[in-house]
Amino acid sequence: MREAWRSRPLRRVIIISALNNLATVMLVPTALLAVKRGYGISDTQALFFSIIQFLASAGICFAAGRVINRFGNRRVIQWGFLAPVLLALLWIFAPAKLSGGFAIAVFTLAGVPTMLADMAIPHYFLAVTPVPRRVAGSMLTAMAAGVAAGVLGMVLSGGIFRALALRAPEWEPLRVFKVYYLAALLVLLPAIQVILKLPEASQNR
Repeated sequence: MREAWRSRPLRRVIIISALNNLATVMLVPTALLAVKRGYGISDTQALFFSIIQFLASAGICFAAGRVINRFGNRRVIQWGFLAPVLLALLWIFAPAKLSGGFAIAVFTLAGVPTMLADMAIPHYFLAVTPVPRRVAGSMLTAMAAGVAAGVLGMVLSGGIFRALALRAPEWEPLRVFKVYYLAALLVLLPAIQVILKLPEASQNR
């Protein structure tokens, strides 16, 4: 595993995968909580929005292979990362009253990033990683991108919400979520720059 970590292309894949998961953990699951508490919708309506998110994920899952073949791993990884960023922007400028168009846009974007990036990153990994390093590299990626990024995302999200609860306990729920998404987006700004600088697989060997 140490030898695998010494590989610059593999380190880049691990970092990209971890940043993608970090953005997903911080920005995607909060969407359902935000629409439920921010707009006071019923459980039935929340379930409907969850179905929209599931259908978006399923649609991307079926289309991802063709999209990757046409546009390449690098672009698809970047699009998968930018989807939760757009989701955050939607929440920052969320309307005072929930509209159908806004909700569909939010949960369609929420369904996109996980499937899109999760299918493109392994393709990129295989393209830049020599066969002898693939087992160790996949283990490193699972630990760094799966466990570490997931835990860090939950810690950062919880910290932002706790800070908001202490500083502005009188704020209405929708305003809290707007500020949360703004804070999370600011935290992820360096990650956006790293993702956008990702080289093509043919140049990352």
